[in-house]
Amino acid sequence: MIVGIETDRGSWVQALVASGYQVYAISPRQVARFKERYISSGAKSDKGDAHALADMVRIDRDQLRPVAGDSAAAQAVKVVARAHQT
Repeated sequence: MIVGIETDRGSWVQALVASGYQVYAISPRQVARFKERYISSGAKSDKGDAHALADMVRIDRDQLRPVAGDSAAAQAVKVVARAHQT
């Protein structure tokens, strides 16, 4: 499964990567430019943005950056850093 999302970090993104999804991080500016090219209405809506993200992954996937999952060592550092903060 392939997912386009407007962020490259956070627990939701990491859960998708860990579940085996191929996740592409797409900047909001890229989404806006894509919508200008293919969608005549400039109206902002969650449904429209979801369609734009899906179309971007389908049409322009070769120009997008896939999100890489963290290594086990990186995950361990995150756990230690969070524990240290608390």
